[in-house]
Amino acid sequence: MSRYAEAAREALAPVPGLLDALHGRDDELGPLGSGAFAGLGGIAYALTEVGALLGDRDVQDLVGPAVRLCCAAGAAETGYGVRGGAAGGLASMLAVHRATGRPEAWRGAVRCAERIIAAPLPGSGGFADGAAGSGGRCCASPGRAATPVSGTPGSTPCAGRPRRRPPPDRSTDRPPSAPAPSPPASPPTAPAPA
Repeated sequence: MSRYAEAAREALAPVPGLLDALHGRDDELGPLGSGAFAGLGGIAYALTEVGALLGDRDVQDLVGPAVRLCCAAGAAETGYGVRGGAAGGLASMLAVHRATGRPEAWRGAVRCAERIIAAPLPGSGGFADGAAGSGGRCCASPGRAATPVSGTPGSTPCAGRPRRRPPPDRSTDRPPSAPAPSPPASPPTAPAPA
């Protein structure tokens, strides 16, 4: 076993005890939040990634309880930012669902997106706790009513909502030093009969 794998396992040693201590305390999870950097969403995501990288079934088995706690925290939290609130829970649960296919992670992502859409705009423009981090109101355009969040896995919780602007056309991207492509040469023509 590599020293890095061993260090990762040692770092995760307290996590089962933490998850056990939080189990059944759903009403008290709000202050922890579902966020990606300071919430239970980040723990669920970290367990997903480390469990997959190590191929460690014991670590992977912790993902389910972490996702359930993240969803419970999301239902009780008051924050909307990436650091400790619903935007971080949304990003984390989408990543966990993408990696594991867990339906409870998808449902958690949908609930986070619904909370973000219904929330007032944050007063600041920062990423961790402000408007920049709350997903641009989860893809909803300003001045338009957001449609209900899609509950269909395979789309995104923002599916069906207009984007702020269309994505850039990347079909013509080339390095700045590359010359523009030449038009195709015309096929040679035969001389006309005399």
